[in-house]
Amino acid sequence: MKKVFILISILVISLVLTGCNGDVTRSLRQDGFSVNDSNFKCNLLNLDGKEAKDENTSENIKFLVGDYAIGESGNIYQLSYDKLFSNDMNCKKVAKIPTKAVFDESYLLGEDGKYYYLNAQDGDTVVQFSEVPQEDENYQKLSLFFTGDVKKAVTVNSNINSYYVLKDDGSIYNYVLTKDEQSKTFFVKSDNVQFTSNSYDGKIIDFYYAGDSTTTFFRTPTSIYRNLIGNEEECSKYVDVPCEYEIGVDTTLTENLDRIVIYNGKKLFTDYGRIFTLES
Repeated sequence: MKKVFILISILVISLVLTGCNGDVTRSLRQDGFSVNDSNFKCNLLNLDGKEAKDENTSENIKFLVGDYAIGESGNIYQLSYDKLFSNDMNCKKVAKIPTKAVFDESYLLGEDGKYYYLNAQDGDTVVQFSEVPQEDENYQKLSLFFTGDVKKAVTVNSNINSYYVLKDDGSIYNYVLTKDEQSKTFFVKSDNVQFTSNSYDGKIIDFYYAGDSTTTFFRTPTSIYRNLIGNEEECSKYVDVPCEYEIGVDTTLTENLDRIVIYNGKKLFTDYGRIFTLES
């Protein structure tokens, strides 16, 4: 009788969890996210939101950048959301760089204070995951804002050398660089606070900036703020009505914050193994 009771209890709990997961999925889809129907297999990363049981086989994600997940140990994993790798998983370890901060989808700031290429787009000229040499044209720029207590940096406008930089104090700074044409040397023209933690419900712990796009978001320990369209009905209906964006609390993401393992503005992993992509 006791075994039957335990079996029934497990069945009831499973049904409840399945129903809850379905509610989360529906809410996220209504919020503009599409769900990946295929299963994502990766036992190298902790994707259930629980504390990793074995640090040698499963670790938490520190940064999710493009198609790469950077673990807390510094292991870098390449991700595939479709086909499996030859290890029969959707992820594989490709490098190890203990990482302090990330810049766009291009560079890493290592815990050792050195800069590394996350992506290599120059063929044989640049070796992916190698250290950025001082001869690199972007090295000096990196040394101006991608150091010290920085956690993440994103290009705002490359034409005027404007960058948003998140620091450990929980605020985002707008770094604008200027170049001395005679010496070809960059200097910091201004580094003013752009988004202060006092304007939100706590320190900003993560962000992504993509201009007037719903991909732009800020995350605090208790909320996710996202670029929301204030006139969505009109701008989606009329070709001559531009969409009006304004940062505000995304109630769906915030209400389900405890179910979100990792979110980078484009991809979202839930603690029940589903992956969502923000629809453009």
